[in-house]
Parts: sequence; structure tokens; C-alpha cells
Amino acid sequence: MLLDRYEYEVGVPFHQYHFYSDGPKGRIRKAILYTFIGTRDGNDYYNLGFGDYNEDQKTVNDL
Repeated sequence: MLLDRYEYEVGVPFHQYHFYSDGPKGRIRKAILYTFIGTRDGNDYYNLGFGDYNEDQKTVNDL
């Protein structure tokens, strides 16, 4: 069974992923960012951020 998927780019050091979403508002570049939060009780914790990527400012709008 083949499922549709987005083509994506991986940033270095592999904690950023970028792809384009095509929809009724046009083609929008999206970003997924993993950010290390810390370690507790021997476990590493990360935050997952997702939103529209601003090419000019190199930022992610998660609103």
C-alpha cells in the first residue's frame, strides 16, 4: 500500500525538517523543529515545533 507523502529537506544537525504544503492558500513552506529541553531521570526530553517558515527572517510562525 503506497501512501501520499511530502518531499522534505533535512537540516543539519538533523533537528530541522522543511517541506511545502500546497493548498487553497497556495504553496506554503512548513518547518518541523526538534529542540532539546533537558535530561531528567536519565531520559532526554525534546520539544517539537511546527509552523510556517519565513524565508526572509529564518523563523517559524507556529500561530
